Amino acid sequence: MLLMLPAVASEVHVTRYSWHTGIVIAAEDLTAALDFVPDHLGEAPYYEFGWGDAEYYQRGEDSPWLMAPAALWPTDSVMHVVALPDHPERYFPASEVEHLTVDQEGMEAMNDFIADSFARTEDGAVEPGGPGLYADSLFFTGEGRFHLRRTCNTWTVEVLAAAGLPIEPAGIIRASSAMDAIRAMEL
Repeated sequence: MLLMLPAVASEVHVTRYSWHTGIVIAAEDLTAALDFVPDHLGEAPYYEFGWGDAEYYQRGEDSPWLMAPAALWPTDSVMHVVALPDHPERYFPASEVEHLTVDQEGMEAMNDFIADSFARTEDGAVEPGGPGLYADSLFFTGEGRFHLRRTCNTWTVEVLAAAGLPIEPAGIIRASSAMDAIRAMEL
């Protein structure tokens, strides 16, 4: 008789601060696709991943003047990775945080989607782009173009959809829309 064990589930966190959302994954849930992350940022219990417009995101300002070029035409993207020394609710106390459960297959797909969002050199290495917005963070050259219909918030929902969660990225532009869609999921 074959014994079927239940699939292992993991908790994923979606953070929202101001106009931006990101995905937080526990270090123990990083797959081989993201094994380069601790090499660049050091060991941490959690890592937050965000994707966005290269110019606007790296400035770390919520200025409509900086956001306008990113909204008006396709621009280069970056990945921002933060090594979190604590649970995301404690690390980002002023941020909204939603918690989701993802099965093992979904977690692997999520890791793959995030890994594919990093630009690679010819030898397959990621391209660090400079210091991040926080002490334990870095920017990396991103893959894909940022534009009005594909924002950081669209990307966040794309990550969740790649994991098999019942959510639709089309039409998600603002952080509030992403969080509303997450809360509306029937899991």
